[in-house]
Formats: sequence, structure tokens, C-alpha cells
Amino acid sequence: FLYTKLRKGELCVTIIGILASGREHKIEAMLKKMFETNQKRVAWVRDLKILEDELYSLKSIGTDYCIITFRPGRIRPHFVDILILDVRATELRYDLLKCISPDTRLLYNADRRNMPRINHPNAIDYGFSTDAAVTLSSLGGDDSFVFCIQRPLRTLFDAPMEEGEVLVKSAGRDLSSLLAAVACGFLCGIFRESRIKI
Repeated sequence: FLYTKLRKGELCVTIIGILASGREHKIEAMLKKMFETNQKRVAWVRDLKILEDELYSLKSIGTDYCIITFRPGRIRPHFVDILILDVRATELRYDLLKCISPDTRLLYNADRRNMPRINHPNAIDYGFSTDAAVTLSSLGGDDSFVFCIQRPLRTLFDAPMEEGEVLVKSAGRDLSSLLAAVACGFLCGIFRESRIKI
């Protein structure tokens, strides 16, 4: 949504929002590491209080991705291309889901207790559950993990990603945050090989 609005000529910046119950900084750190490791330029904003012109200026100084961490009750999901939700089921309000654009890719942690399946045209669940669209398949030695895409996905650029496995090498041991970052990386289309590093 905003990805398209900020396009001027060939300039665009992909906006990633995070709303997480006490985990936002871990997910943010893993995303930053993933983008930087894959030679992508990234900026971050805490508690959005900025205008679209300011978001556009991030691209003008060389930014591919902008990560925004939201606080509960102070979220503007219409601003983001990808929204990562890692909240308790009791914090998942209908009015929040209602104002998320149908074009936004909604990533949510299905491992949260009593988390319902979210009814949104672009909702993708991730977690350790065997039913999740993006899940951890196995652990290897040497800081390697195998992640599995269990349902076909489409990236922000409308490229298809078929079901399959990807080997990820990462020193990060927070597997829940790593899952969120990997799922986001799939949507951003930055993983083009079966072996990647974060």
C-alpha cells in the first residue's frame, strides 16, 4: 500500500511494521541483521510519529527497508507493506484487524496461546506448529537451521514462492524471532537460493 504510494519514478521504500508483546526489539534486531547481511539498506523508527514525506526521504538517502516498531494502541497499519504480529490472543482486537489494508502482508505468530487463524486475504502464519505456512523443519550443526514453506507464497513483487525447504545459517538462537525474520525475508524476495545466511 504505502510501498506503492511512495514510488516516485523508480524510488520506493518497503515499510515493515512490528507489533509484538515485549519481543519487538528482538524481531527488529533480527530483521536488521538479515537485511544488512544480504546487502540491503535499512532504517528503523520507533513509535511512528512521522509523515509520508519523511518516509520518502529515507529512500532518498539510500534506504531499501524501513522497520517501524509500534506500541499497543498506537499502531497505524495502513502505513505498512508487511505487518508482523507477535501478540497475545487477548491483545488481538477486531478494530486493529479491520483497519489493516487488504494489500498489507500480515505475518503472525501462530504459536501464541489461543491464537485464532486470522481472516485476512494476505495473512501468513509462522511458528513451530506443523500447520504453519512457514515453520522450522530441523536443526543442524554449525548454527544451521532448515525452514520449510508449507504453502505457496507470493512476494511483495508478486513473484511466486513454491513449497520447499531453505537452509539458513545464523548465530541467532532466538528461534521465534528468526522465524519472523525468515518469513519476512521470503516476502521481500531477498532469498533466491536454497542456502542463505542471516
